[in-house]
Amino acid sequence: MMIALPVACHRAEQPSTAVNSGTSASDQRQDVGPAPNAGAPWSPIVIRDGPMQIIGHGRDLALSIDGWPRAFGLDGLHDPGLEPPLDAIERDHRVAGAYAVGPSGDLFLVVHAVNPTRGWYDAVVLRRSPAGWQELAVDSDPALIGYYSALFLRDGAVIGLLAYRPNEEPVDLSSRAADERVERARARAKTGFVRLAGSSDASIPVLPADRALDRVQATADGTVHALAVATTSPDGPPERVSEVLSWPPGASAPTRARLPEPVPDHLGLSARDADVLVFGDERYLVRNDGGAWAQIPVDLSPGEEPAGAGDRILAAVSSPAGELWLTLEDASRGPYVLLRRPVGGDWEVVHAPVPSEAAMTRRPFVYERGWVQATFEDDLEHPRYDALAWVDGDLWILASFGPLEHPFRGVYHGIRRNVLYASVDIELEPEVLTPRYADWSDGAAEDRRAPGDCDPFWIVLDATDDAGAIPNADAMELLAGLSDDPEVAQLELLYTGEIDGRRELVLQAHAEDRPAADQLVGRVGDALSIQAFAECRARTPIKAIEEFRR
Repeated sequence: MMIALPVACHRAEQPSTAVNSGTSASDQRQDVGPAPNAGAPWSPIVIRDGPMQIIGHGRDLALSIDGWPRAFGLDGLHDPGLEPPLDAIERDHRVAGAYAVGPSGDLFLVVHAVNPTRGWYDAVVLRRSPAGWQELAVDSDPALIGYYSALFLRDGAVIGLLAYRPNEEPVDLSSRAADERVERARARAKTGFVRLAGSSDASIPVLPADRALDRVQATADGTVHALAVATTSPDGPPERVSEVLSWPPGASAPTRARLPEPVPDHLGLSARDADVLVFGDERYLVRNDGGAWAQIPVDLSPGEEPAGAGDRILAAVSSPAGELWLTLEDASRGPYVLLRRPVGGDWEVVHAPVPSEAAMTRRPFVYERGWVQATFEDDLEHPRYDALAWVDGDLWILASFGPLEHPFRGVYHGIRRNVLYASVDIELEPEVLTPRYADWSDGAAEDRRAPGDCDPFWIVLDATDDAGAIPNADAMELLAGLSDDPEVAQLELLYTGEIDGRRELVLQAHAEDRPAADQLVGRVGDALSIQAFAECRARTPIKAIEEFRR
């Protein structure tokens, strides 16, 4: 059976978004969800154009937004507090990889700074206390860089999984001597759990000597689960291991649970207290709720199998009552299939509801050498399901629509319209966060150069926000004919814009130099029989009227 979940009704006023999201604050107080219908409602909590991910363990979850953690709950996003000192890491290159809340309320954060050209990353470990953010030192051999690949709270202490990678700056990895030095350093620096803060009496999980960890999941009661892999053997390839290590609350030594065969190569892990799910390729799904493993077939009724559904499970969660949710990859696009199995029932295909057509089809204004209206491509009825989490009786789903498509510069695959849903009916207007492209126009609004020295520039047609000033069809035709040589001068976009608290009717234009700009401004004035003037200060778009670029 295929089901579509209705969106919960929302009646509060929507907070204003960034000014360059394409509408002003006063224009964005709109209903973003239809009236609820029968069935389980979903409430959109957060909407944002740009990367988001769910990070954390147990009840301590947050949204990672450009490397910045924002805790969330059914009351929406929580106060962000002081922003981490991440200015040294370019926003495009940073990802929050681990997050935890200490017993005193301090935040702990690991930010990976990815270098896309060299293929490696650094990791910055940060702690936020009432005094502000501080970087935590990780002692390691100069040949290695230590970092925490997981953080969680256990027995009143913040525990981190300390791992290592080669330090590529001072070490020449192309030499055999350097390779041997790194291997010796790795042999001394064993990956393991360490205490970062909190109670010194906390039990620290201890890894067996013959095992390393692939995935780690800590739960709200302090249980730690991990997928185990064999450590490298000097005598040949490592033994293939298919087991889960579990450290119950207060225990330092793990229990071991072998996974049912056959086990695929790619595996994932999800846990809620003693309830553990392992999933992966070939629709492999097994569950252990404190006893033995049970293999769960993932089969749909005849005729219910979505076209293009693949066999890799990318995420899975279970409810306290035993309900199961998972995402299947589409054969070519990623996690576009969402399945639910109610207690005692069969698997169903579920579609996340679009918050509202107005909210999801609103075209954003994007600034790249001038304003342009972009779109989000793909079918809005088939989002990508990027993350699942079950916390305190509520299912959370992070879905995304897109990606962003620029009409002249192609597709921005890293920018999608993300929606964080909660499976509960609440009267909360979703918070619309500052878009990923919000600062692309920084500096353009304060450009004091003369038109022709800046590109683009803005021709002001009317500074009274008078709807009657919009050119008629004949005038539009005259304006369209002024860009006879686009390389020299060209009109680009006619729109209502905002600057210094007032609205204006403006033309965004291009000219190769000052004479060409002056000539274009004069021709616009003649065509419209007005006294037009121009300057380089960008006007924030409110409403697009006519696009002249083709």
